[in-house]
Amino acid sequence: MFQSFAVLLGKYAANSISEFSLSSFFINYFYMLSIICLMFQSIFWNKTLKSMPLSVAYPFTGIVYFFIIFYSWYFFHESIKINNFFGVCIIMIGLYFLGKENSQVKSSEKQV
Repeated sequence: MFQSFAVLLGKYAANSISEFSLSSFFINYFYMLSIICLMFQSIFWNKTLKSMPLSVAYPFTGIVYFFIIFYSWYFFHESIKINNFFGVCIIMIGLYFLGKENSQVKSSEKQV
């Protein structure tokens, strides 16, 4: 969630300045909030990696695509192409099966 908020805030920041400069980066509160979100994302990511294998945790970062598509439509009134929709659906289906497989492995480990 923090990663998707960082992207959302980054878009707001990019839209709020007329020309990028180093000083505009430091005085823009959208950029600062984006950096704070990325800081929290890295903290939670490290906690996740302590409790899950990387091969399971990393694919779930794909859920960010769903939120980005939603944010771009809801907050910025961007049109969503059918390819974007299908692509996100394919990712969500893959995450469903990955989560299902991982929960089956954990339940079989508990039985042993």
